[in-house]
Amino acid sequence: MLSYNYRNSINYKITSELIIKKLKFLLSKKKLKDIYFNTSQDCLGLKIIEKGYSTIRIIIFNIKNFNMTVKIFSSKIIPYKTKHKKINNLYVTWGTDKNFKKNGEFSDYFLSKNSRKEKNNLFIVFYNGKFLPKKIDKNILIFYQNHHFLISNYFKALGLFFSNLFNLTQTIINFNWQTLYSEKVEEKVFPNIKNFKIKNVYCVYEGHNHQKKILSYLKKKNKNFS
Repeated sequence: MLSYNYRNSINYKITSELIIKKLKFLLSKKKLKDIYFNTSQDCLGLKIIEKGYSTIRIIIFNIKNFNMTVKIFSSKIIPYKTKHKKINNLYVTWGTDKNFKKNGEFSDYFLSKNSRKEKNNLFIVFYNGKFLPKKIDKNILIFYQNHHFLISNYFKALGLFFSNLFNLTQTIINFNWQTLYSEKVEEKVFPNIKNFKIKNVYCVYEGHNHQKKILSYLKKKNKNFS
């Protein structure tokens, strides 16, 4: 008789293999190339993995999550203030107010790095906290969303949607917060790193669209980038 743990391990292996097989199939579809597939977060990619691709299902999901998507249109940055242009390392990470000290110092728990000890290097912090720190070290860029309700964001969202109706199916697929988040990162962050000569990038890579875009952008800028 098989033990409970052994049976569980077999079931886990079968489930993992099926998910990987399904992901490979989905990723081969050109129209799904900008979808963030994640099995641990309630996102469009997870719904497609669970239920399969369906335009109607995607429309329903995007309508249900419209308020979250609209927040992306309030994306802002606090730019770098450093004068250094030759940068060895760029650290791309997440953060909240708990990562910041009152003096503006940032400690990254994922990469075990500190902004004061890395004065000649840069940090991009994707901020999830509700309140921004009052002081921020010069070598830190913060990307965040304004949490205040702004009705203008709804008009921006609808304006973007209707301006892309020439490719309706692709617009419907991409009109989710993960995809639009990465587009806002490109719009807001890239102009602030284009003049830096960056050799290396370190990040806790999770396959997010914005992570892919940052790495792709820097590879194009620097052939020796690693």
